[in-house]
Amino acid sequence: MDEPLTDEELDEIARRAAAATAGPWEAGVRYERFGVNEGVRPGEGPYSFLPPGRCFWCAESGEAALAMGRDRRGAVYHVHRIVPDPGRSGSRWRTISSAATHEPVVETGEGKGLAGILRHDAEFIARARDDVPRLVAEVRRLRAALEAADEGRGDTGTSRRAREPSPRSASLPA
Repeated sequence: MDEPLTDEELDEIARRAAAATAGPWEAGVRYERFGVNEGVRPGEGPYSFLPPGRCFWCAESGEAALAMGRDRRGAVYHVHRIVPDPGRSGSRWRTISSAATHEPVVETGEGKGLAGILRHDAEFIARARDDVPRLVAEVRRLRAALEAADEGRGDTGTSRRAREPSPRSASLPA
């Protein structure tokens, strides 16, 4: 890990980041879909116990839906952002979700193969969605600035990255 990143490695990191589910991601948050009462008269449809045009979450919490859509059968649903009580979920998160797509990126728990992700690990994973592209851009910006500085001094030799040890390897005992 003491070797500088090559341009090819940086490109590969950028490709992986670009291919990931749209962000931002949120740790411990899930987006739930709730069926909506589409009827105009009481007693019509599967959600007739709810006020017309409302879902269970709208009726219980008073919160407006973030989005709405139709499922494969054509039934209307609302999407709501659910933040579990951290005291109830202990020190583990069960979900990391995309705020853009309202879909889980990582789900753990029963039937998923994992018991849960430690909160600080989940937060790291969720933040990586935005951090990695920013870090790639910053590395490229700094490399371009170094190259421009070298050109300004008339340095036509080997690139700075190839001739200077990384700060980490320079501080390690020989």
